[in-house]
Amino acid sequence: MRRETVHLKHELVEVAVMPRRSFAVWLAEAAEVAVRPLAAGSVVWALDLGALLLTVGCARYRLTDESRRQVVLLV
Repeated sequence: MRRETVHLKHELVEVAVMPRRSFAVWLAEAAEVAVRPLAAGSVVWALDLGALLLTVGCARYRLTDESRRQVVLLV
């Protein structure tokens, strides 16, 4: 694992690797304006009515405000 990348695993399988800086910029923009979805590997990050959505394959998750804060802190 590298510091300049974010690795996302789902059930022990790596499903996405994305540049940390690009993901951080996308998250910051998502907090202020409507942004286009961010796709990486089998993952799509999106914004819907102010909520952060994470799609992994066919499964879609709506992050709680606390989960969103944790993602921002980790990135």
